[in-house]
Amino acid sequence: MLVFDASTLILLAKTDLLDLFLDHLDDKAFITEKVEEECCRKPQAFDSLIIQKVIEEKRITVRALRSKSVYQKLQKDLASIRNYKRIWVSEAAKERRSHSL
Repeated sequence: MLVFDASTLILLAKTDLLDLFLDHLDDKAFITEKVEEECCRKPQAFDSLIIQKVIEEKRITVRALRSKSVYQKLQKDLASIRNYKRIWVSEAAKERRSHSL
């Protein structure tokens, strides 16, 4: 299970890499309702439209956060994700460039 934070999701959408990232993800992707709210605050923005699309396509699932222990696990997981975010985006950008050549 991969849980996105808002900044990672917005970054992947703004760089037009979200679809490519999800295509290569071997796990299910989730966001909380708060992350959805933050990412889709401006419904006509480019990144917001992309994020709304992948949610509608059920490529990312929105879940309510109900447990403090789940919240703590998410915080730990998100800290790990932040460490790898630059690597993921860099690798996805390289792959995208190689497809366009």
